[in-house]
Amino acid sequence: MLLYAGDGVLIHVFYSGNRLSRCGEYLTDCLIKSLEIKGVEIRPRYSFKQKEVWPGEFQAVDLDFPNTTESCTLYCQREIASDIK
Repeated sequence: MLLYAGDGVLIHVFYSGNRLSRCGEYLTDCLIKSLEIKGVEIRPRYSFKQKEVWPGEFQAVDLDFPNTTESCTLYCQREIASDIK
């Protein structure tokens, strides 16, 4: 963000968001960690698909995405955890 300081001078100010958004991210990370401790794995939506085994009965089939970065996976896990919150 740029602020006008007078006399034609612009000052670049770093803005990192408000406290509430950072607090929400912290709670989301705590939820992910507590689920991992309990043995619950949050899998990104892109990492599996449902396959119908019997009529009305589905099974999750793992999909392989080898070039997916860890940050992308973490972002998707945070999305799911914030939905749970």
